[in-house]
This record gives sequence, structure tokens and C-alpha cells, in this order.
Amino acid sequence: MGFFEIAYCALGITAAFVFFLFFREGYLLGKDIKLLYKEGGIANGKNWHN
Repeated sequence: MGFFEIAYCALGITAAFVFFLFFREGYLLGKDIKLLYKEGGIANGKNWHN
């Protein structure tokens, strides 16, 4: 295998790993925001702090 094949392979693995991390963090963040919406009563039209 040449250098470029190894480099492209490593780049692909890194990109997939970074994408997975971003996707997972975004998913968890979305769940947290939904939870905040429920507990904050924003869906009921109340104030953010109440």
C-alpha cells in the first residue's frame, strides 16, 4: 500500500468518528432541549424561569 492509500484510509476513519461524535452529541443535546422545554413549561406559554 502506498502512502496516499493509508492517508485516505486514516482520513476516512477520522471523518467517520468525528461525524459519529457530532451526531451523538447533537442527539443528546436535542433530548436535553426537549426536556428543558417540558420542565420549563415553554410549551404551556409560561415564563422560562418558572
